[in-house]
Amino acid sequence: MMITVEEARRIIRDTVTPLPAGCLELSRLQGRVLAGDVAAPFAMPRFTNAAMDGFALRRDDVATASADAPARLQVITEVAAGAVPQETVMPGTCAPIMTGAPLPEGADTVIPFEQTSGFNTRQVDIYSVPKKGANIRYAGEEVKEGSRLLSAGTVLAPGRSPCLRPLVLPERWSAVCPPLRW
Repeated sequence: MMITVEEARRIIRDTVTPLPAGCLELSRLQGRVLAGDVAAPFAMPRFTNAAMDGFALRRDDVATASADAPARLQVITEVAAGAVPQETVMPGTCAPIMTGAPLPEGADTVIPFEQTSGFNTRQVDIYSVPKKGANIRYAGEEVKEGSRLLSAGTVLAPGRSPCLRPLVLPERWSAVCPPLRW
């Protein structure tokens, strides 16, 4: 005896139970469904940092700078990516800074190297006036701690699972098998 497609679907829905959620490594989540919401365990970026290589400075120190009348600043210790700033940017000073490096205390702007006389000197000339806060990524501006990144029921397609990679904890994610497709 034949049954209709609708009857077959009803039988499947009434008799098949979903598998319980299990914890899987990120590399095995492709095509699976999240069993619970994923919240950001920390803000991203985690700290205020330089969005490009340049000089971290106080914008007020270069408010009148131009190619014809550059502002000259004393250079303090460089801040490399992964380093902790060792000095405060005081009036009249600036710090060479690399992309991703923490912004030193006292600085409110990063000016690109290309708009200066260069680096590897004790003084630098600034040839333009950047906006206050230029070229800075502020802590939490991309993702706030605790904000929902993905919702329960989300199918982890190639475009969604990479957002889990920077979230080191947990190392395994709770997911279920892919949903039935009718």
